[in-house]
Amino acid sequence: MNPFRKRNNVNIKAYLFEREKGLDVDLRPWVNKMFPESILKNIPRWFSRGKVLDKTENDANDIKVCPSFINSFKLGHVLKTHSEISVRGIINEDGSEGWSVSSPLEGCFEVHHDNQFLKGFPFPADMINVSLKILSPFCYRPSRPISVIILPCWWDANNKNISAIQGMMQLSLEQDIGFNINTFIRMPKVGEEYTVPYGTPIAQIIVADIPHTEYTYDQSVLEDKVAKRSIIIPRHKVIKGGTRNVMDDIRNFLIRVKKDED
Repeated sequence: MNPFRKRNNVNIKAYLFEREKGLDVDLRPWVNKMFPESILKNIPRWFSRGKVLDKTENDANDIKVCPSFINSFKLGHVLKTHSEISVRGIINEDGSEGWSVSSPLEGCFEVHHDNQFLKGFPFPADMINVSLKILSPFCYRPSRPISVIILPCWWDANNKNISAIQGMMQLSLEQDIGFNINTFIRMPKVGEEYTVPYGTPIAQIIVADIPHTEYTYDQSVLEDKVAKRSIIIPRHKVIKGGTRNVMDDIRNFLIRVKKDED
């Protein structure tokens, strides 16, 4: 079963839940940045406006015709920061190098310190050994049980300063949950201050049905028709420098994007 087929549509209802902050979204418009927005409205300019590789100069295909990249900008939704976040490099009272993080919007994040992680947790280089959890102002309820995959917005320029920790959430009919996003933030140098702008993409979320899966090794598959065709086609493309016109690929992709937006 293909989890992305339209026949498997799911409806996810969202609602504000912090009564003390107000339940009228029109009076808290900034929270809409943390409401899922289609990835089709967030395709980065470097991809959408990038020049296609000239096949007369190089026989290799570029990423604008690579299914992996194309599908990355077709599936799922994006969550963004609903407030500006400032990070400063400081000197701690004991003389060690440290950091501080702040935001004009109270309660939009919380910090999980390194003592909350297991020993040996692989924090990325150049990142502070904490998780900055961006708190969702919304709770969500699906029309049926689903899984939500969380991916970092690697394609955004600000991903070097704030990057979602990849993970997965299970949504059920028994309990509503918020899409709180754990992130890594870059360690600033002493005296340096950088800002994560309001509306920065922090996570790409993709809904999927995850079936029980097993992998088996079966070398006999190599001899069937599908395997033979699958092996021959990519080799033929390399030898011929591609069997399709690159502009046709781009044109068909943009047509599909337009249809999805409509």
